[in-house]
Amino acid sequence: MSLDALLARLDADARLEREAVLARAADEADAIRTAAEREMEGRRGEALAGIRRREEREARGELRRARDEARRLVFEARRSVLDRVRAAVAERVAAAAADPVYRSSLRAEVRAALHRLPAGELTVRAAPSLAADVRAAVEDGGSGAAPEVGGSGRPGFGRSGAAATAISVVEDPDTDPGFLIGADGGRVVVDATLPARLKAAWPRQAMRVLEEIGGAAAPLPSGRGS
Repeated sequence: MSLDALLARLDADARLEREAVLARAADEADAIRTAAEREMEGRRGEALAGIRRREEREARGELRRARDEARRLVFEARRSVLDRVRAAVAERVAAAAADPVYRSSLRAEVRAALHRLPAGELTVRAAPSLAADVRAAVEDGGSGAAPEVGGSGRPGFGRSGAAATAISVVEDPDTDPGFLIGADGGRVVVDATLPARLKAAWPRQAMRVLEEIGGAAAPLPSGRGS
């Protein structure tokens, strides 16, 4: 074989080898590109899923905050209504001392309170405007002797109307409308002042007000399951 023929053959073999190498390189490049695209698509999917999860968390947080704010506004509205109702009732209670209906019932309330107490030394305190009604109640329930005002008291009535209780009636300008009964050196055993009675009755009245405005019967949804 001549030198020219040998060189031509070597050139042909080299060309074939280059073409094979290039073909393998192209295949490898395609495989690398395909793998990279799959990886990028997977990462894009993970990123989008993370974004969706974050957006869902943020949306749930916003929903919770909106519900909390709605509950707060409803609570504030209910409390405002209750405050206004209680203030109006308190004004009426303060004016009740001058109400003839209340004054006519005061004597019976004093007598009933004294009848429930055991025999002993008792002091009934009342505002000066109601002291006469309280004294009349003590006189009506006792032996007929007028109780002392600010003194040691006279025999009156105890449990079951027994005339074995010394009762003093004290005019006290610091006492709220109604009356207080003290025993054992001033210990209050009966607080029948109107503010005290309002305080005791207010929880039930507040529930009634809430039921009338729909507050107690229609709570907000809890948001569970969302």
